[in-house]
Amino acid sequence: MINKKAVSPIVATILILAITVAAAVVLYSVVTPLLKGPKSVLECQQVTFKLDDETSCIKIPGAGANVNEVSVSIDRTASKSTEPSVVEWAVVLGSVEGAERITKKCPSPAGSTLCAPSIARDWDITATVQKTPKIGITSADKTQLGEKDVGVIEVYPVIKLRIAKEDCTENRQSVRLRVCA
Repeated sequence: MINKKAVSPIVATILILAITVAAAVVLYSVVTPLLKGPKSVLECQQVTFKLDDETSCIKIPGAGANVNEVSVSIDRTASKSTEPSVVEWAVVLGSVEGAERITKKCPSPAGSTLCAPSIARDWDITATVQKTPKIGITSADKTQLGEKDVGVIEVYPVIKLRIAKEDCTENRQSVRLRVCA
């Protein structure tokens, strides 16, 4: 005669609970990104701006000076006041050949000179406004760019969603820089 033993009711209950909890965790981890993703994409798509290629330019100093200055002209005059608020602007500086890149988020945190010589107020570009803040390109930045001048800039907004910031990279706009007059 074969000796068959059943699983005790307590062990069976614990196994069922463990399987249920594991299934809930898997379901939560799959569903949560699906619910959050489209909302942030939709909010990002509501932010409108135009990178003005007529007034965005680079000022290259004469011999002996080591800081170039990029003027970034962001036009939001066609924006609606109901758009999500932009808390930062990400500015991607690209070398003339476009291979090397640096990303700066402006306005810089307090005490940082990342976006100098501009100040936080320069980057407060709300709906219906156009501003042209400036970013200094230091010798360290030039080293990161392979000792090449900045030739292209790309700009995209960073918005605040509930408790986190969201980079709206799908709104990225770029312009080839000309030398300032």
